[in-house]
Amino acid sequence: DVAMAGTGMGALTTVQSDLQTAISGWESPLQAAAKNLFFAFAVVEIAILAMNHGLNRKGHEDLFGSLIKKVVTLGFFLTCINEASVWIPAIINGLEGGVTALGVTVATPSTIAGFAEKAFLGILLSPIHAAAKNASSILSDIVNMDWGSAFSAASNFFAASNPTALLGETILTFVLGLLTAISILMLALELLMVTLESYLVMAFGVIVLAGGGLRYTSKYVSSYFDYAVNVGFRLLLINAIAYLVMNS
Repeated sequence: DVAMAGTGMGALTTVQSDLQTAISGWESPLQAAAKNLFFAFAVVEIAILAMNHGLNRKGHEDLFGSLIKKVVTLGFFLTCINEASVWIPAIINGLEGGVTALGVTVATPSTIAGFAEKAFLGILLSPIHAAAKNASSILSDIVNMDWGSAFSAASNFFAASNPTALLGETILTFVLGLLTAISILMLALELLMVTLESYLVMAFGVIVLAGGGLRYTSKYVSSYFDYAVNVGFRLLLINAIAYLVMNS
């Protein structure tokens, strides 16, 4: 049963890996679509620039200077699209991996879920472990002829072995263990969902970068980078919380 439970917990990592493989296959088509959209926006942007120049009746020198600045700006945004598959993962993974500077291992959903199982069993079996510890203490005290301690340990043992008391403790520890396990499983699912979100940001975000080709949509480019930083920081916090939970 434990082996089957461990296999079930490992399914979270399998799901994560399958989703990553599926989403990574979308990156190239989306990048090509983003470039086409960017060039369409760039044509419109240059047309607007030329139209504004003609309406304002400025000299050719001004037009040449404006075109140079516009080409440099558009070149930067095009570079963002071409390097999105490198820069965005570097931002997200760099923040997530920041916990390694503290000696913390980056967690996976399966490792957190596996710890939830261990925490549940540890809390559930704590009354039995306590009774076994008292029994061992009785034998140790008798061998050492420490009759007072042996009597005290025997009293604790029989009190813990009382069927009514043991049933009450078992019910209580079951509820506490279940609540603890559910809380830890929620953390594992949160890590899985935010990791999935990071894959989607890496794949679909390149479409947002195409907005850099037009003045009216260029503001969304900075918002996209802010969002990537936000996702990376959330992964950092979840890994930090997971480390504290599993090592407390």
